[in-house]
Amino acid sequence: MKEFNDDIFLEDEDLDAEEQCTAAWRDYENARQYQANIGIAHDIPKFVDFFEGRQWAPATENTKFLPRPVVNLIKMIVRNKSAAILSTPVRLVYSTDQTVKSELIRVFNDFANYMVKEMRQEEIDDECVRDGAVKGTYVYHYYWDSEAQGKDGTIKGGLRVEKIDPLNIFFSNPTETDEQRQKWVMISSREDVSSVRARADEDVNLDEIQPDENDDYYYSEEQEESGLVTVLTKYFRQDGEVYCLRATKGTVINKPFPITPRVDGEKNAYRATLYPVVVGSYDRREKSIYGIGEVEGLIPNQQAINFLFAMQTLETQELGWGKYVVRPDALRGQRITNEPGQVLTDYSADGKGISRMDAPTFTNMPLTLIQNLMDATRVVTGSTEVMTGETLSGQMSGAAIAQLQSQAQLPIEHLQKRFWRVKEKQGKVLEQAFKLYYEGETFPTHNEDSSEKVKTEQFNGSEYASIELDVVVEATAGVTSSTAGDIALLDTLLARGAIDESTYVDAYPQNAVSNKARLLEAIQLNKATSLQAVTEQLQQAQAETTQLLEMLKSNKKVVDDAVVAIQEVSRLKKLIAELYAEAKTKIDAANTENQAVTQDATHFAEMIANEIGLGQNATV
Repeated sequence: MKEFNDDIFLEDEDLDAEEQCTAAWRDYENARQYQANIGIAHDIPKFVDFFEGRQWAPATENTKFLPRPVVNLIKMIVRNKSAAILSTPVRLVYSTDQTVKSELIRVFNDFANYMVKEMRQEEIDDECVRDGAVKGTYVYHYYWDSEAQGKDGTIKGGLRVEKIDPLNIFFSNPTETDEQRQKWVMISSREDVSSVRARADEDVNLDEIQPDENDDYYYSEEQEESGLVTVLTKYFRQDGEVYCLRATKGTVINKPFPITPRVDGEKNAYRATLYPVVVGSYDRREKSIYGIGEVEGLIPNQQAINFLFAMQTLETQELGWGKYVVRPDALRGQRITNEPGQVLTDYSADGKGISRMDAPTFTNMPLTLIQNLMDATRVVTGSTEVMTGETLSGQMSGAAIAQLQSQAQLPIEHLQKRFWRVKEKQGKVLEQAFKLYYEGETFPTHNEDSSEKVKTEQFNGSEYASIELDVVVEATAGVTSSTAGDIALLDTLLARGAIDESTYVDAYPQNAVSNKARLLEAIQLNKATSLQAVTEQLQQAQAETTQLLEMLKSNKKVVDDAVVAIQEVSRLKKLIAELYAEAKTKIDAANTENQAVTQDATHFAEMIANEIGLGQNATV
């Protein structure tokens, strides 16, 4: 980072500090008079009041009993229009027609993206666009903060940006809409006296820097003994280079000095030629650098809506409970309060001393007129129910709502493009600051070509001093601020099983869920619990499988023994069958032989009997 001396000023003996201070305050008073002449000095405080809800004038004797309801249609419309303008995230992209290494341009773009985040530029953009919608004009002021802390927490200094109220910035020619064509640009601020004295030149009489009265058109209330003083910061050019002068009403705090840093007392070859101020108009005001906001044309409608609601409320208050007719002697000190369950005693002689009048009929005309007026206001300002999704969310899909919202946004695209042109002016001022103030600055960047997510690179502004860069605004997301389309797509992917619950919740729009981190934690915990349960079941199944395998091994031996026994039994059965068959054969043969022997014996006996003459009946 460059080391430069803030105390090097113009060495011109002809410059008189008192004359410089007088000239600065004369220009300041003239510029404030211009703001008063065109009405913004009076109107902008009123615009702020209406946006913040202070929409009723002080009560008069005739209106002190009138209710003062506030239906802040202005705030809703401003928020919707601001969101529509900021709905498309954009980034600055630098390029050049000169023949240079593409690596140089890539590093410049990476450094610019880093610095935009480091300065919290997006947050200031949000505030400025809202300021533009309310006040008509928004202003960025870029400055070098020598007290800014580096990444390691030490004080190193850094470029910073702040929002300037349109009533606190002044121009030499307010009819010129280009701030860079002004002869001078001046900013007024209320600062602590001790801080102003600490930054004053060495030859300044510090006793002349004293607290003074706040002369702002609004927000003029300050704490007692706040110790604040009005400081004018005036930018102007000399020989094409931008210089700065700081003064209070009584003295010059810092004599004119170049905003181009001096390195070791030597002039920089690259000089600051652009004012570090960027002015944006919400909508153009004819022949004025100060623009027109959204609130300016809404105040009459807002007042009418509030008054109609007040009339309707007053009518309900006065007529809602009805009226009583009471004879002088009927109540005897009792007070009718309309309290539920209240019992009244009628002391009149005929018992007809207390009676209730018929309730009047309420008219719906004010409510109808209010609704018509609100609808017409929302239509002409482009803040209809389609834009906000109020009446369609339960009737249409998210994708259909997103498509309708995209169509409804078309009429305000010119406001968005106007804001993008302001962003391009920002890019040129930032380009100048990067070249002037940063040398040897290391910064982290995402490395898409490596497995490492973040790497550290070095930026040297001097390498770009001779390179003329062009800057454009490049959109980085869709064209609608509604998250309905994203949600519908996520629902479809989850239903098809293309993503899991963790991816679904992680990608869910941040502004559509308030406890994304807790949901992700619960899903992860549920997954971990489920995984543990599955693991335990798997371990149990493995144990049972092992047990079954052991049982199978044990039973296999039994089975094998049984098979052997069965085979042995089968062999024995076969052997027995064979033995049986053999025995049967032998028995049959023996029986046959025995039968033959028997026959032979019988025949032999008969022969013997015949021989000895015993005859046929003889017994052997």
